[in-house]
Amino acid sequence: MEAAILWPLFALFHLLGPDRASSLAGALARRIGPRLPLHRQARSRMLRALAGITPDEAERHLGDCWENFGRVAAEFAHLGQLWQEFDRRFEIEGGEHLAALAADGRPGIVVSAHFGNSELCDLAAARFGAPLAQIHRRANNPWIESLLRRARREKPGRHYPKGSAGARALLAELAAGGHIGLTADQRMNEGIPLPFLGRPAMTGLAIARLALRYRCPVVPLRIERLEGCRFRAIAEAPLALPDTGDPARDEELLMRAIGGRIEAWVRRRPGQWFWLHNRWGD
Repeated sequence: MEAAILWPLFALFHLLGPDRASSLAGALARRIGPRLPLHRQARSRMLRALAGITPDEAERHLGDCWENFGRVAAEFAHLGQLWQEFDRRFEIEGGEHLAALAADGRPGIVVSAHFGNSELCDLAAARFGAPLAQIHRRANNPWIESLLRRARREKPGRHYPKGSAGARALLAELAAGGHIGLTADQRMNEGIPLPFLGRPAMTGLAIARLALRYRCPVVPLRIERLEGCRFRAIAEAPLALPDTGDPARDEELLMRAIGGRIEAWVRRRPGQWFWLHNRWGD
């Protein structure tokens, strides 16, 4: 039943083209999302996380969040076209950091978050010669998983399923001098509690362990949405790798630095972060 709904919807988005599909899905999500129970939960998280925000401001930012969510879903049907039209649809800031990542002859990590349209991070990295290998969680529905795999094949980079095989594939990529893309704002059952927007959040250590093992650059990258189906890719300078002599302390320090960068993004553009995800597990 899920597939019977989503496959025709995906086909409709494809027929409409990226701009009209993005606008339609964004408008529908902005209208329907605030009526759902999940909206109240997200509103509570935002009010607790962003000190000084008013209820009216929270509603406005959450409306933007829902619209962005709908747009991302529709844009999934056009990953290949967005890649082909990259120069027309993207502005770039900090492209020199991605270019250096591609040219230094070393493995590297691009770290991002569920901000704007994070599915397009690999487009920006590939544009500068550093295509990314990434892990994606399999959809529970095999027909929907087939749809997602087909869509992702239209963009550059390599995509591996989450699990032991995917983890081995990422290690092989780094060992061969390749580049991988990882997100750092998901709640993890394993890991350590680190502050995120003023509250403890369980944080995985995999990114730090890989970066410190290979002593490779970690470049923060986010894809901000501009108007409609246009974006700004913003790459930042590589984060400094701690070297205190205590591996556990180094891992914590690096993950704190990554979390701090994501916090800054969210505070600057709250409506572009995915508040619908329960980052704190409460």
